[in-house]
Amino acid sequence: MPYRTSTRRSFLTACAPAIVAGALLVASSPDCRAADGARAHAVPDAQLRRLMQRMDALMYERMYTELELDTERARQAGAIADAAAALAGTADAIAEAPPDLALDESRRASFQTIANSLYTRAVELQGLASRGAYAELRESFARLDATCRSCHELFRDPRPFSTRP
Repeated sequence: MPYRTSTRRSFLTACAPAIVAGALLVASSPDCRAADGARAHAVPDAQLRRLMQRMDALMYERMYTELELDTERARQAGAIADAAAALAGTADAIAEAPPDLALDESRRASFQTIANSLYTRAVELQGLASRGAYAELRESFARLDATCRSCHELFRDPRPFSTRP
């Protein structure tokens, strides 16, 4: 697989200076310069072994190919589209038959406007996710979230559920 091979080469190219620098640092340590050859070799050998094990773990951990990444993005976008479709259905039902909030006409109109906006935002998010417009999903979700927050700030009971009558 060329993608993985090139990624590994790039990783090795990036890590090689650090490994060499670590080896030189170890080689210049007082323990390494000791007269006893076995002892001199044991210290850098243990440190080099740890460095190599670390590099080996980094090199062979799971690296996704572009195809695998695209497949995962598409799966997540599908889940986002499904959730947005369900949210749009809920928002449409709320707009059609708003809950009994005992609102005056002005506040009921505001509630309807926000419910309609929630529906519009959910349909927009569903469309973007369905088309795979990944770059636009975050911004679209932020607009949907802002719509939810504005409604909650205006119409939700701020008391915790446990203290409500």
